[in-house]
Amino acid sequence: MPDASAHAAGLRAAALDLCWRQWAAIGATAAAGTPAVAMVDPEALILCSLWLAEEERRLPDLLGSWVRLNASLVSIQRLRNLAGRWPAAVRARLASLAVHATDVAKDSRWKSIAGDARGAEPLRVREGKVRAIEAPAGRWSALLLQLRRGMGVGAKADILAFVLGVNVHEPRQPQWVSGRTIADAVGYTPASVRRAAEDLAAARFLRTPDTLAGERSRQRLYAAPTTRWAALLGVSKEATGWPWWHEQFRFVAAAAEWLDGMAGRKVGGYAREVGARDLLVAHAAALQHAQLLDRGCTEGAEPGWELLLHVIEQLRARFAESG
Repeated sequence: MPDASAHAAGLRAAALDLCWRQWAAIGATAAAGTPAVAMVDPEALILCSLWLAEEERRLPDLLGSWVRLNASLVSIQRLRNLAGRWPAAVRARLASLAVHATDVAKDSRWKSIAGDARGAEPLRVREGKVRAIEAPAGRWSALLLQLRRGMGVGAKADILAFVLGVNVHEPRQPQWVSGRTIADAVGYTPASVRRAAEDLAAARFLRTPDTLAGERSRQRLYAAPTTRWAALLGVSKEATGWPWWHEQFRFVAAAAEWLDGMAGRKVGGYAREVGARDLLVAHAAALQHAQLLDRGCTEGAEPGWELLLHVIEQLRARFAESG
């Protein structure tokens, strides 16, 4: 059976391969492999790439080149919200990337996260390396960026992208989602999501269940006619829906670092089981959203090392299939 370091290396390799293919789908010209077809979450991809920057030195060049042309399509508020869940090293690299975006893309919004770069080791972006073009339109993988280009960067474009992804299998049956679920996915506060979703529903961008005229329940539900939206935007609808990439990337990073911490140390079976269970419990909600963990399976003393290995194998298989 592979040791802890081998499992960690396998996770990093799978995440790196997927990151390359996702970058290829949204405008990177130097990325290897077949471009991904699943909807890309740009902020999740940036954060995962910053985590992997020490593993693959070409990633900083790619990030710098892509941001030079596409900085205006990145949600700084969402990036800041999600970055708080990542290790300090990733946040420091993000601040360094923000300095680069402020300087070369002349996008002043990035200054709000560039201030954290003081004293941090700069992200090594080599000048003159052109590794990206403007994010393309007409691809399901780039749908979120396409909506932001047309609607502006903010909660409304992100909410619409998420609800369209959830309803990828309509018109057979609408998939209703709550404001709370949307907030978990897009990384904005429930209050801001509720206001934005109500505006989208009032404009008939989103559907709501039939209610009395003017009635607004506390737990509003939303759906969207994905097939019609895809036709309007010139996008070939894929069957992957909203993949919850941030939750999956964040778990991969946490699991790899925990596995690295065990490597080279004599860890007893009990300590390994407890550590694996704590890791699964800490990420249970995210793994459930991503359909990698059944509800209730982290209760009691049973879940541990074997369940963790099962989730890791599921993740690696999903990453490989998300091309």
